[in-house]
Amino acid sequence: MNELSFRIAAGERVALRGASGAGKSSVLALLAGFVAPTAGTIRVAGVDLAALDRDAWWRRLAWLEQRPEWFRRSLRENVLLGLADDEPRLRAALESAGLAEVVDALPNGADSVPGEADGSLSGGQLQRLALARALAREADVWLLDEPFAHLDPATAAALRQSLADASRGRTVLIATHSDADLAWVDRVIELDGGRLRVDAEPSA
Repeated sequence: MNELSFRIAAGERVALRGASGAGKSSVLALLAGFVAPTAGTIRVAGVDLAALDRDAWWRRLAWLEQRPEWFRRSLRENVLLGLADDEPRLRAALESAGLAEVVDALPNGADSVPGEADGSLSGGQLQRLALARALAREADVWLLDEPFAHLDPATAAALRQSLADASRGRTVLIATHSDADLAWVDRVIELDGGRLRVDAEPSA
């Protein structure tokens, strides 16, 4: 990454666009604090990210990736992940992700286990489950790494709309190479070989 500098306002939704290998995932990893920059500074509300309490920062984040990691635990535990068992919170997250009826139809409902017979979900439904996990955290900063890259167009369109609705008022950075993701963001930042190429309003 070279000569990369940009700002994102609180509540702004920004698309980080570029071809594979442009550096999008690296930027998200830096912002999440998974890796440290070798030069320069990342600031959150004017404070150096390196000086922030790491756990406190991660509690503010929702991370939505291309292929979410699931644990051999119930859907309930996978969605609430580290949060106290809270049925209203779980239900609200599943409904916002458009997954409540699907989960209700499983033999063991929210106590079903992803990947097992009682918790069999399609790829698109698993992505919705990842969205529910993000929603349950009530995070104010969302980092999204190509969350629709491996979905069929119809499923991607439906999930994209759910995400657009759910992310209003939150600070969002979505790494994408798809023009379809530009319809609901406020601004586009383009990367080319780890360098900032364009910082402009998305076209209609």
